[in-house]
Amino acid sequence: MSLTPGDLLGNGREAVVYALGADRVLKVFRDAEAGSRAAAEFEVGALLHAAGLPVARPLECVTYEGRSALISERIVGLDLSRTLSHAPWKVREAARVLAVAQAAMHAVAAPAELPEMHDIIEARIRSGTSAPPDVFDAALAALHALPHGEQLCHGNLHLGNVIVRDGVAVVIDCGDAARGDPWSEVAQTLVRYRCARLRPGAPLTARLGSALGRRLLGVAYLRAYVRQTSARAPAVLKQWEGVRAVERLAEGHPQERRRLLRLARRRLGL
Repeated sequence: MSLTPGDLLGNGREAVVYALGADRVLKVFRDAEAGSRAAAEFEVGALLHAAGLPVARPLECVTYEGRSALISERIVGLDLSRTLSHAPWKVREAARVLAVAQAAMHAVAAPAELPEMHDIIEARIRSGTSAPPDVFDAALAALHALPHGEQLCHGNLHLGNVIVRDGVAVVIDCGDAARGDPWSEVAQTLVRYRCARLRPGAPLTARLGSALGRRLLGVAYLRAYVRQTSARAPAVLKQWEGVRAVERLAEGHPQERRRLLRLARRRLGL
């Protein structure tokens, strides 16, 4: 197949995304051996789309310049991250939209074909060597004691993966979807926005504004999620935060290391 990518739409750690005409996108994975990853993302996206969830529909797995790639439906609109970059005062509204999109996924029983979130988290923690031994051991012990759950979890839901099209929030990049306890994913979102920082070299004003905005986002998001689901945050949420902080540390975020370790120790009772 001859492919002629258009404008660059996204440039992430895992893949680069290009426009492909007016109604499709081409996601090219950086790892030349990512064929199984592309296939898994295609299958998960097809399952979720068939279940009637507002997700981008995958169309075809292809190869582009020797690399695995995925062609999907193009969702035309602004993702929540870009919305906030243009209008940072909309942080509470962005938090609400994120929480509503996440709660909608959590209301669905996950297809049996999806992997268990526990297994994914444990594999990620074990793959990294950044955590001190006591934190590493405490995270695994806590994980084994935490509930499993059978609900649908996106696996990597953040502002950049929610696009608002004609007033409807559409979720993209569903390749990490899994079966699990919804609160494990709430914890993942909270850890991301409590600890994430701009990379070194960003202007001081940008770093300060980002830190304040992310903190406000985390607070507003949790309130919105609790309101949306009519459920109180359970006691295990703090333990989940500790586990997912260690998971994020293992994934390699050096600019967040101190904050992740501090959060992990506090939440895991160390």
